[in-house]
Amino acid sequence: MYNEFLKDGFICSEGDLIALCNKWKRKLGLDAWDIRVSIVKSKCMEKEDSSGTNTFSLAKRCSIIHIIDPEDYPDDIPFEYDMEVTLVHELLHIPLKYFSEPPENTLEEFELEAFIDHQAKLLVSLSRKIDKLMEVN
Repeated sequence: MYNEFLKDGFICSEGDLIALCNKWKRKLGLDAWDIRVSIVKSKCMEKEDSSGTNTFSLAKRCSIIHIIDPEDYPDDIPFEYDMEVTLVHELLHIPLKYFSEPPENTLEEFELEAFIDHQAKLLVSLSRKIDKLMEVN
């Protein structure tokens, strides 16, 4: 299912990740937010088996996003690691938090995460297709 939208993984530097964050902040209407993004080792991640985390305050409109270092991405996962999809996934949590906050480890949380993941993959895939079309013209 992961490769349904994306054929190749995408890995970038922290500087590129910051530029992508600024691009997606605009696209997702999060310009008023102070969002910091960094690449971290897996041992520093808040959740053990996640490729990204987002700690944010709706009231202060600030967010800290951690994206797992590609070197720490598990070898036993059969999907390409795509840092941009992980970033967009984490950014989508911000506006959706206004509508839903299911309890941890519930079916509702699992379904919300699956929905966000699907939307992130779709948005990144469409953005890349548009970028390719713009290059041709």
